[in-house]
Amino acid sequence: MIWDDILTLLAVAVLADDRIRDLELVEFCHEAQSLNQHFDPDRILSRSSLRKWFDDKHLPIKIALSSGDRALFISDSLERIDDVAMRPHILQSIFGIIVCDYEMHDEESKFIQTAVDIWDMGSKALIGTPPNGARSKP
Repeated sequence: MIWDDILTLLAVAVLADDRIRDLELVEFCHEAQSLNQHFDPDRILSRSSLRKWFDDKHLPIKIALSSGDRALFISDSLERIDDVAMRPHILQSIFGIIVCDYEMHDEESKFIQTAVDIWDMGSKALIGTPPNGARSKP
């Protein structure tokens, strides 16, 4: 499973606005656990292991996002997710983290648009995806 790549994208959602808020970290853990439960239920990602992952990795990610290679870092991170079935769920999780503080900054919006473009998902990508792996009703 490609959890490091997925967690990197979720961390970008937390760090995209250059601020780390407790609410975003809570949502980071929640969204990661939801994706984990849906795609890899035999592996348990605890909240404490997710927080440790974030604490260990957020500084290099933040440096990459503040460099002149921000767009390249984001596009490379998105392109590493080659499982097409996972992409809408990951995008939904990214969106959940970004809007959990009731604000959407330009960099966050650009991040979502970049994911939609790179993953060739079209404009209905977030509308047509059930949140957190939920099944849509017929």
